[in-house]
Amino acid sequence: MLVLCGAIGLFELLALFLVAFLAIRAGLVNPAPLVLYRPLLVVGIAAILPGCYAVYREGVELRAMPRRAASALRSDGPRLVAASVLTRLVATVLTAAGFALLLALLLGVDTLAVWSEALLGLGVDRTLTFQLGLLAAGLLAAWLVNGLVAYQDLLVIDGESSVLGAWKDSTVAVLSAPRWYVWQALTRGLLLATPWALAIVTVLGLDAVGVPDQWPGSLPAILLSAAVFVGVTAVARATLVAYHVETMESIVGPAAQAAPTPIRNNLGRVAMAAILVLSLVGGVAAVRAGDVTPGPDLPGATLDPDDPAATMEVAIRRTTYQSHAKTERSEQYNATAARWDQTTVIDGQVDRDRGALHAHIRFDGGGQSLEQTVYGTDGVAAARGDGAGTYATGGIQIRAIREPWVAFIGHSFDELAREWRSLEPADARAGWTLRSANESTLVYAITDPADFHDLRLGVYTPPPTEEGITYRTDSEVLAVLDRDRGTIERVVKQAYFEDRFGDEVEVRNLRSTITYRNVGNVTVDRPDSLGGPGPLEILWDVVYYA
Repeated sequence: MLVLCGAIGLFELLALFLVAFLAIRAGLVNPAPLVLYRPLLVVGIAAILPGCYAVYREGVELRAMPRRAASALRSDGPRLVAASVLTRLVATVLTAAGFALLLALLLGVDTLAVWSEALLGLGVDRTLTFQLGLLAAGLLAAWLVNGLVAYQDLLVIDGESSVLGAWKDSTVAVLSAPRWYVWQALTRGLLLATPWALAIVTVLGLDAVGVPDQWPGSLPAILLSAAVFVGVTAVARATLVAYHVETMESIVGPAAQAAPTPIRNNLGRVAMAAILVLSLVGGVAAVRAGDVTPGPDLPGATLDPDDPAATMEVAIRRTTYQSHAKTERSEQYNATAARWDQTTVIDGQVDRDRGALHAHIRFDGGGQSLEQTVYGTDGVAAARGDGAGTYATGGIQIRAIREPWVAFIGHSFDELAREWRSLEPADARAGWTLRSANESTLVYAITDPADFHDLRLGVYTPPPTEEGITYRTDSEVLAVLDRDRGTIERVVKQAYFEDRFGDEVEVRNLRSTITYRNVGNVTVDRPDSLGGPGPLEILWDVVYYA
């Protein structure tokens, strides 16, 4: 039986490689089309499983195994293939529904995390937690649904169910023992995931010990990983076949012919539970879609001149975590014309209350001029003007043309606001020192390029440790703070350095000025030409929150 179960693993790899080869030939670089190997796998497994079950049940010797497997394929294969294809279609719909329910519960937990962080000060890494939650919800939904319909194959082979009704009979029978159902579904999922997990570990292990990842040096790694996958699949599938047959005879078979399930006996309670869950889901969706949040945790406006790090953190938070307008000008000194040439100007507004931002970008340099307007909110990032089609390139997104805009659905306001921010609270520990102070303003400075080169303050400046880079001693960053409001008025970065490459020396003088205005009093409206949010935007607005 290990041989037959190993054949399933080999077929799975071949199906995956075939689909990958066809996708590459078609010019598709996105890995999403690889899921198309699953229909091939369903057919292949349905053709091999009758032989596996017959060999296990009858204790067929190795010599007679091919003939018995072929006989089982002829007698049961066509019906099982048809039933398996139908079951997979139904399972796909059920998995999507289950994932939607688990996602709704995850969003509820995420909403509680937002409020607990704001009201109780409980810090949670929501980005990583939410991503892991999405992965867990997808796996759990798939495993639970697979555990429901898994016994359709033996019900068809044993003649206890029709091709059309096998998935339903399996579901009803399995639900007769709810606790066992959950346990067997998770066990089944872990068994089927183990070959992939060990194959991936093998690849990572070979990479760690220095096995080449380029062809043809990667061939041994590919063959070894494939061998691990096929071998582990053989053991996992053989274990699963034995468990499958035994539980079919002891639990599922008798239940398929027995009385109604606990769900049928308690339809009233099930209906009440469903109404409660849907009500909670609807409430969470309304809170998230309406962006009902506790608001940012802003410190008081008191600034302590003698504590630069604490003062800068207060000012950064009170400026960038409130609504504000910002103008960022980047300049480069033109030694030939003896003047400062303006290369980039960004005028933008952030509306924290509505969760929206709007910016106009102008760039001049390298013999070309570009202008672009950007609008973003939960659910969409949109751009118009030069290069609008390439504005948003990361993450999960759907591109839509809404003349004159190009909209990228699937972005969050937090993501866009994070890209827009020039200073983060952590930058308060970048080595600021007090330069001057009076009744209305404080001026702090960073004079070491090692401390300021990687701050996102307009112009790019290389690290001073980079070969050939020598900074002048008057390079610095200045921050002017409003003492009454506890906010930043402007930040100026001046970088003067030589970039030496061999005998060539390029002198570069760069300057950027960032000015903040109207802190706490900015409104950003959705552009009329962009149109109203569609269903997908509203869905992402629910997903992205606070």
